[in-house]
Amino acid sequence: MKQVLSAPGAIVLLILGASLSGRTLALDVYKKRFSPPRVYFTHASLNKGGIASGIEGQDNVLALYITAIDREAGQYSEEGFSVSVLLPPEMEILDQEANAIAVTDTTLDGQPYLRVTKPVPPLKVFQRCLRGPWGVDDAVWYRLRPGQTSTQGPRPIQAALYYNGELCFTDDAKLRIYPPLAPPPPVDPRHFRFWLHYGPHVRMGHWDELAKQLRTAGINAIQFTVASPNRLDYVREMRNRGFYTIIQRGASYSAIHKDNLKGALTSGPAWFAAQDKGTMETYLPYGDAVLWDFEPTPTRLELDEWTLNRFRQVTGVPDETPLTEETIKEHHFPAWIAFRQDSFATCVRNWAEFCRSVKPDIETILTEGRANMFDPPGQIDYARVADDVTFCDPMNYTGIDSVRVLQKWQEHAPKASFTGCQNVAQGSHHNVFISPKTIMLQIVSSALVGSK
Repeated sequence: MKQVLSAPGAIVLLILGASLSGRTLALDVYKKRFSPPRVYFTHASLNKGGIASGIEGQDNVLALYITAIDREAGQYSEEGFSVSVLLPPEMEILDQEANAIAVTDTTLDGQPYLRVTKPVPPLKVFQRCLRGPWGVDDAVWYRLRPGQTSTQGPRPIQAALYYNGELCFTDDAKLRIYPPLAPPPPVDPRHFRFWLHYGPHVRMGHWDELAKQLRTAGINAIQFTVASPNRLDYVREMRNRGFYTIIQRGASYSAIHKDNLKGALTSGPAWFAAQDKGTMETYLPYGDAVLWDFEPTPTRLELDEWTLNRFRQVTGVPDETPLTEETIKEHHFPAWIAFRQDSFATCVRNWAEFCRSVKPDIETILTEGRANMFDPPGQIDYARVADDVTFCDPMNYTGIDSVRVLQKWQEHAPKASFTGCQNVAQGSHHNVFISPKTIMLQIVSSALVGSK
């Protein structure tokens, strides 16, 4: 699940490292670069009312979002960043040794508090804050200490980002601990699958605690992004606990675009096998479904010689007729769209055949990420792949308008089975959630119109 936020505040306050008050929108911080960089409580400060929540009697996570870094001044490297979180003393901090966490006593507003400090991995900073614009998702795991109760109201908490010991930014919020919750009646995944896109926050090895946490939230499926065998225990353990498991290969076969589909079209399922390098052979025996995030653009004119020759063969355009961007747009554009859509559908068919060659009964999910769009010529046309995949998964199902869009797709592709709620935000940041009421609205509405 995903979402977006806005940050009112004077620029001089940011330079001094002061916190922002008021509502922050992910829209204003995700894929935006800052100097100094910022840290936010993801589930309190971004598109929220300033209160994070935990539940008594279970493991809880405080998610943190660290923004991308403005590189113009060249004053930051990937080394030397740390985050510090101030939490009430009745909290027990988990995984301290594994995550190099230091916990010390301090005060906040004159009250005893815990200071929880952890380094930000330099590789993540380099890949996601300096080279890329996505920012870093971090987390602190905690639970209420034995003998403590959730009777107190929301308590102040604070997050701070440091660079070589110098304060960059602080974010203030509150933390409310709710009484223990009982899991709702389980829903059989054969009837409806509810999962978090890219999967939940995980404490590796703590499978029973994770299963309890997810079931309490009504979640009965897990999506795993995999690239190497290091997540096999995670997949296997959660499937053994009754969760519907969805396998997504890391990078989503992005190499398919490097030669403009040529390899996937000429080599068929074997191309996917070669790209996969054994990943699906490792994971699919423990999977219920496999997901491909395939987001081509049929309207884009990529005119290499091999593609143009195929277009001539398929459409009968003579060799002496020039094919350029201008002539295709003016004289052949509908034929071009149909040609490209046919090519994309063939790639999807080859992918599904490859996956079924590994596990014949695996369910297949094709997802495409444009938000709330019904545009069969300009995106994946689900009607063309309905016979080849188990589920069509229009990503970014968001708000009331998404109900209308999903119903249009259902009318356009009556043989297809559609999902809803897989990605419930107006952006592409998977850990910046929208409001609980909106999430509930989208779950219920998607189910009412027949999504799976």
